Amino acid sequence: MTYTVVQTYTRQNSDTDWYVGSDEKKTFGAAQRSSGAIASNNVSSVSDNGLVKTITSVFRNEDAMDAINADSKMTTHKNARNAYCTENNIARATVSAADS
Repeated sequence: MTYTVVQTYTRQNSDTDWYVGSDEKKTFGAAQRSSGAIASNNVSSVSDNGLVKTITSVFRNEDAMDAINADSKMTTHKNARNAYCTENNIARATVSAADS
C-alpha cells in the first residue's frame, strides 16, 4: 500500500514567490524515486487566484516516508523551506496523510 501526503501552501499575494528546493534536495528526491521509496513524482497545482499551492507526494509506504524525513538532507530542506515560509508569510498545512 502506498502512503499519500497532501500539503497546501497559502500566500498573501502573488508577488511572493513560492519556495524552491535546492539542487541537493532535488538530487536527493530523484535518488529516492529511483530506489522506489517515492512511488511517483510530486504533483503540484496552483489555485486559479494563484494564492494556494497544493503538493501531493506518494511514498512506497509510511516507513519509506519516515526514513526520507529522517535523512539529514531532508531535514536541511525542511528547515530552509519552513524559514522561507515564515519570513514570507506563507502558511503551510498538511491536508491529509493516509494509506492508499
